[in-house]
Amino acid sequence: MNFIDRFRTPAALRALTSPFTLAVFGGVGVMLILGGLPLPVAIAGGLVAATARVASAGGRSSSAKRPERIDPFAVGEPWRVFVREALQVRARFADLVHDTPAGPFRERLDEIGRGIDLAVKDCWSISRQADDLSGVRRQIDTQAISRRLASLEGVSGPTDTTEGLRASLEAQLSSARRVDSAIDGARGRLEVLDARLAESVTRAAELTTLGDQPGLTGVAADIDDVVDEMEALRQALEEIDRAEGPGER
Repeated sequence: MNFIDRFRTPAALRALTSPFTLAVFGGVGVMLILGGLPLPVAIAGGLVAATARVASAGGRSSSAKRPERIDPFAVGEPWRVFVREALQVRARFADLVHDTPAGPFRERLDEIGRGIDLAVKDCWSISRQADDLSGVRRQIDTQAISRRLASLEGVSGPTDTTEGLRASLEAQLSSARRVDSAIDGARGRLEVLDARLAESVTRAAELTTLGDQPGLTGVAADIDDVVDEMEALRQALEEIDRAEGPGER
């Protein structure tokens, strides 16, 4: 961000009218007057100080909005593989865009690249959610629960206590089955979606070599479909996570 752009951020506009900025202007001006400088020079000095304050606020606003870092090693397998593959696909496409001369073709690739960025971010979100669910699943010892249920079968004359315990154990087993199903489904769908994303980038490279710009429309549509399906999968995992929250387990 250049110096002028810093004054166009919301943070810079807030800083421009803040009491602190006015205090900086007045304080510096007074100090310069007390130092024996003429009034016009003191006013100019105050303006310079206030301007620096506003520019600094605008610069901090820009640096605070850094994109989230995607780290494949922050999740376990198989999610790590999916994230790494998505990042590799994005890097391949970035190389393709970089090697394409400026012009309409390059602009079309840039548009497609924004869709790929969304797909990679969704892949990262899905992988983290699925990894969290995998952690939840590891906390449910289904073998121990099944043994405890089996031991209740020999209890004669069921009571409210035994029936309540049985219901709780069966609910835990049901929770484990739902989480298993969600994890397996996410693994299968994410594997397919990653493959489709890689296929789209390969097609884009081929079309670029052939100079077939209209053909990129189909590539863009395919990537949009991948993004839509990833978003649906992400939302489905969120629902599972809410359903299997602490109040349900």
